[in-house]
Amino acid sequence: MLILCNELNTDEPRFPTCDNIEAELARLCQTIGLYDLLLVHFACHGSLVAGKPVLITHETRASTLAKKALPLAEVAFTDILHQVTLSPDQVQAALESLQRHDVVKQDNGQYIYTVELMRRWVAQQTGKKQ
Repeated sequence: MLILCNELNTDEPRFPTCDNIEAELARLCQTIGLYDLLLVHFACHGSLVAGKPVLITHETRASTLAKKALPLAEVAFTDILHQVTLSPDQVQAALESLQRHDVVKQDNGQYIYTVELMRRWVAQQTGKKQ
């Protein structure tokens, strides 16, 4: 279990700044195996920036919300990167291609299938229950 807490000193690596949260997520994702489950729970405030959900980190202020808040889409993208052997640019290109062809869409910071047969095929390939 790993806890980032605002009761720590601000210079500690587990103080919940955007950079510290991103660093810990990246570190955790590198330590899990292909079939491991990583459960992340955020107990913080959130908001919408341009209609997209963001997490309010310690250094976020109303005037810097668009720059300092942590977009949930980035958290989901980080998760995808650690599940595949593609580079970040290749993953982004693949996701954009799937969106252009209406196979997936982004919804509340996550990618979801718009084609039921594709969802079933991926579930079958990964051994997940349908």
